[in-house]
Amino acid sequence: MENNTASVTVVAPTCGIADALATAMMVLPVREALALAENLPNVEAYIILREKNQRFVTEKTSGFDAFLLP
Repeated sequence: MENNTASVTVVAPTCGIADALATAMMVLPVREALALAENLPNVEAYIILREKNQRFVTEKTSGFDAFLLP
């Protein structure tokens, strides 16, 4: 199985939870990783994926933008 996840950032109530979730999400398919984060309270995720042409695309949970600077 090929995984094209390059990076996962997770915002969670504690750094331990964020670290554990980010590690797990690195190996999950992106849709499953996002679904996991969306179904956990106070958890948001930002995932960077590498495409076959070596370009990067991003996916994020619905509430992640609240943590971005304007």
